[in-house]
Amino acid sequence: MKRIDIETIFKHSREWNDIQGLIDFLKSHPNIVGSWGFSNVKIYENICLTFHVNGNHHAGKVWIFLRDIDTFEIYLTDKTDAIKEIINNVSIEHLIDKLDKRITWIETYKTDIK
Repeated sequence: MKRIDIETIFKHSREWNDIQGLIDFLKSHPNIVGSWGFSNVKIYENICLTFHVNGNHHAGKVWIFLRDIDTFEIYLTDKTDAIKEIINNVSIEHLIDKLDKRITWIETYKTDIK
């Protein structure tokens, strides 16, 4: 598997003015984010947010980069940073839902996502 190349991705990503706002947004959904095993949150040069998860479908890292003014690119990697999946063009409105479906969602779960 190909490993994530942060330097190349950084060249095509935008700097965030409010990266802490995204962390606060994720934490504002504690039941969902808590089910992921959300931990080890790190910010890289206001370009990337990364954190560890331990879900039913994905255990490893989540890397979130701002691509355009209002869309994100997400990389799911294993613990060695090998890329398992890339999710493009994710708006803030769909971020929690897209991540939850790839990290831990099981059809019988109930959620507060609408």
